[in-house]
Amino acid sequence: MTVKTAFSPVDIAPLLKRVEKPARYLGGEPNSTRKDALAAEVRFALCFPDVYEIAESHLGIKILYHLLNKREDTVCERIYAPWVDMGDELKKAGLPLFSLESHLPARAFDVLGFTLQYELGFTTVLHMLELAGVPLLARDRGPDDPVVIAGGPVVFNVEPLADFLDGVLLGDGEEAVHEIVDAVKATRGKPRAEKWEALARIEGMYVPAHWKPTYNEDGTLAAVENLRDDRNGVKKRVVTDLNKVDYPTTFIVPHLQVVHDRVAVEIQRGCTQGCRFCQAGFIYRPTRQRDPKKALAIAKEAVRNTGLEEWGVLSLSAGDYACLAGLLGDMVDEFYPQRVSTGLPSMRTETLTKELVDVTGRIRKTGFTLAPEAATDRMRKVISKNNVEKDLVQAADNAFAAGWDQIKMYFMIGLPTETDVDTLAIIELAQRVLARGRRLNKNAAVTVSVSSFVPKSHTPFQWAAQIDEPEIIRKQNLLRDGLRKARIPFKYHDSGSSLMEGVLSRGDRRLGAVLLEMHKGGARFEGWTERFSLPAWRAALARCGLSETFYQRARGEDEVLPWDHVDSRVMKKFLLRDWKAALKEADITDCVTDRCHACGVCDFETINLVTFQRVEEEGAKVPLRMEGPARHPTNKALPILPLASRDAPVLSDEEINALGEKSKPAAVLPPADVAVSKVRVRYTKQGTSVFLSHLEMMVGWLRALRRADAPVAYSGGFHPKPKVSMSPALPTGAISTAEFMDVELKATMDGALLRERLARHLPKGMDVLGLTELPKDAPNVQSGITAMKWEATLDATLAAEDPTRLERCLRDWNAGLGGVFMREGKDGGHKPVDMRAGLENILQVGPATVAFTIRTVEGKSPRPSEVMRGVLGLAENQLDRVRLEKVDVSFGPPPSAKDAATVSAEQ
Repeated sequence: MTVKTAFSPVDIAPLLKRVEKPARYLGGEPNSTRKDALAAEVRFALCFPDVYEIAESHLGIKILYHLLNKREDTVCERIYAPWVDMGDELKKAGLPLFSLESHLPARAFDVLGFTLQYELGFTTVLHMLELAGVPLLARDRGPDDPVVIAGGPVVFNVEPLADFLDGVLLGDGEEAVHEIVDAVKATRGKPRAEKWEALARIEGMYVPAHWKPTYNEDGTLAAVENLRDDRNGVKKRVVTDLNKVDYPTTFIVPHLQVVHDRVAVEIQRGCTQGCRFCQAGFIYRPTRQRDPKKALAIAKEAVRNTGLEEWGVLSLSAGDYACLAGLLGDMVDEFYPQRVSTGLPSMRTETLTKELVDVTGRIRKTGFTLAPEAATDRMRKVISKNNVEKDLVQAADNAFAAGWDQIKMYFMIGLPTETDVDTLAIIELAQRVLARGRRLNKNAAVTVSVSSFVPKSHTPFQWAAQIDEPEIIRKQNLLRDGLRKARIPFKYHDSGSSLMEGVLSRGDRRLGAVLLEMHKGGARFEGWTERFSLPAWRAALARCGLSETFYQRARGEDEVLPWDHVDSRVMKKFLLRDWKAALKEADITDCVTDRCHACGVCDFETINLVTFQRVEEEGAKVPLRMEGPARHPTNKALPILPLASRDAPVLSDEEINALGEKSKPAAVLPPADVAVSKVRVRYTKQGTSVFLSHLEMMVGWLRALRRADAPVAYSGGFHPKPKVSMSPALPTGAISTAEFMDVELKATMDGALLRERLARHLPKGMDVLGLTELPKDAPNVQSGITAMKWEATLDATLAAEDPTRLERCLRDWNAGLGGVFMREGKDGGHKPVDMRAGLENILQVGPATVAFTIRTVEGKSPRPSEVMRGVLGLAENQLDRVRLEKVDVSFGPPPSAKDAATVSAEQ
């Protein structure tokens, strides 16, 4: 086995107290994989050019992480973009970008595999490479530099980033990722050209260095020449059957709340609705559905393994999954008694059937999302949205009548052939939906969210022009004024961000120079509104002799497009035919429920549609696997199932009035649990867990209790809460061996078993020291604590700066000097805190250590940091050089507790 150069973990501990969210960088989350990275034959880093909360929500990373770490020869770790504060701290300290699992430098990995979801993340890729110490340009990398590859939807036109990448995986990665590992292992230490050659032999792998663009005098693309062989394109990789690939059920449980903080079950990949603006609908073809029985089994195991409070289905268009209502019904039956909620994705209006609404009626009703995209039937034909206004009105009626309070409606502006009549129709439609809704549900509310259309590669609209910034703003103002008068909340995307997304999404390789210019100016996280700068982008374009209007323009039918050599398997001639159909306002049907339209993806042998329909069998509806379009000869004996919502009429005024007179339907909610015992747990907070906030620690505990299968009692009502009480919040970075949590249980459980299970599921540094059974009516831990005992130790440098500090300050304190600390409030004012009323027994117990007790007096007490500043005279910027440890607590009048080997109580 070849051993790479030795690397040491990056010590980030000194930086963690200086950043906003230290939990982003800790690693060690439950279900994360720790292997000996230095001994592995191949080290593979999954990279994401955004913060932890977004990266850890991405399902593709979870799948690849699971598959790669199952290999004995490979270790897979995660590297996410450090937010601005941490990035700056790393640079100041001269430290490199690091992995979460072992904190190894990014350069220690053989592969840096970036997931690209958004074009404005390109600058963050360059920022991460710079922090890693990896040459930005692929041609400048040597034999021992990592191989930098990318995947994700954005790579179907990755030309602006092409010069920075060694390889680009087009399409599905579950099978290809193993071939990438083998290729990298076989070419370790060899010249970059040999690595590129090995990657190019993998189906679906595009190697930009093997392709050379040339340009015409007018700036348009003349050709993209293949320098390696006579192929004119690279075809995307397709996993033909989701039911045959491994799907993870031990998702990493994040330390902090992430964007999609739930168990995600992918029920379908691909979509054949044919919405002409939707890149995902074309690049992820064909539709491949997961067997509902497999989906249910995955969800059950994943919820058990993670302890997460919510699960949800994942697909581009969940309503197209014919078994959705049955699957959701089974899931609610399984999880609702456990207080695991069911999350619903946004729905196409024509798929929100009465049956589906009846199932969702058992779910806590908060908000519901519909995506009509356009407000007139004419525009919906142009974009081939395959629904009419009747579908939207009926879907909204169904939701409001079932008791949902809020509907969010998503639209786009700037679509091809759009007029002001189409734009203003958004206001009229929203008003109509709201007016009908309030007759069905007095609490009905509607929110309108609008994005600006961005033409994308590999869609019928790839030839369309993008409207410019003034026109985007004008349309947004039309809507804002009209919706304000209608008192309907309005949300919209930043016009500058949409403009630059459009430039990059249809850009060519010359934009790589613009990315370098932006990088030199410190650009990163350009997808964040507060970080985006349109003037900076325009200046960079100008310095490179390029123009945004060149990339916004309409493209000619015969023009060579920068992505023509990237083959999504959907034929360009099909897209062009569909673009012409759009201009004639002719929509196209879904081949799952109709006929094949010859887009070119399926060969009906190895690549085909895979769907599941619900059919009657012995009086029950069961899933039936189908392959190919509904009207394909292989399916001629099977029924063609119409969309159910099209069969039902829109509610009449009389029906609305009748339904509105009824009381609002109530969700089926379980009552509060009856607690049979109460347990007090003492535990530690040490190591990296000291950087978890109080909320993060509390959520981590609740999920650990779920994974330990502890019978925690819950309250009733719309928002069931676990009957758990925890110690007061610790300061970030403080150590404790005296943290407490009270848990009410609805069933008896052996204390030794509970302790053993918790030991397996708690984050590193949180260890159970003991369990005590309490009377059920005992005061909870929050109200029961009367005093906390602390120790504070100055680090060696701080102690050496003033060797007599402790002795002198304590002498002054004992002499009655000081005692009032001015605490700054949220309003900027200052309020006095009498420390002498709450501070006692402060004394020196070591050369650089003091011990003290903080008592709660009339609900108030000084904070440990205030003791450090008010008594020891430390400045605020010196506090991170003090080791704080809570060593014990005192409770009020003893609640006659007894130590318990068994946690039990009388029924």
